[in-house]
Amino acid sequence: MVAECCQDVSLGMHQLSCRIRRSGRARHIRLTVDGERGLCLVLPMGVDLGDGLAFLRAKQAWVLAKLATVDAHREARAARLAVPEHVALA
Repeated sequence: MVAECCQDVSLGMHQLSCRIRRSGRARHIRLTVDGERGLCLVLPMGVDLGDGLAFLRAKQAWVLAKLATVDAHREARAARLAVPEHVALA
């Protein structure tokens, strides 16, 4: 069973949207960051939301570094896929 919701969290000067999932299969609190789904906090059943948010804040440096990496990859990909304004034909 998986239950999911979204919550805004502040990490230092950053306000982020975080998906929070409760999983019957999870055994440990887990954080993931990816370009499509963003920040996700997975909590095993029985783990208090406050404990999960404390874990998230304790991993603040890692989360912000991963989000910066995802943003850099997204910008690099957009630059590679950009259509030039002018094309010179010989």
